[in-house]
Amino acid sequence: MKQRRELLENLNVVARRVNIAPEIADRSLCRDPAVDKFIHAALAAQPAWLVTGDKDLLVLAEGMVSAGVAIVSPADASAAPDFAGATSSAQDHRTKQ
Repeated sequence: MKQRRELLENLNVVARRVNIAPEIADRSLCRDPAVDKFIHAALAAQPAWLVTGDKDLLVLAEGMVSAGVAIVSPADASAAPDFAGATSSAQDHRTKQ
């Protein structure tokens, strides 16, 4: 639980607001339409990862790579060296503020 709390605190530091263009917002990409908003946000923001445990998003992972969206599970993200570096950078940034 402590690790999850730290992760969420770190994400707060690097989170940003994005505008989703109508041509993205109008696309239906997921088998669950309620989940499309997360793909839309990722397409607009182009984050390094979209970390999720949602199976409706995880099944899209391979197909979204060409759109520049890497969809990964929390376990895969926390095991990735690049992800650990990103959360460490966020932690460093937060402690300097």
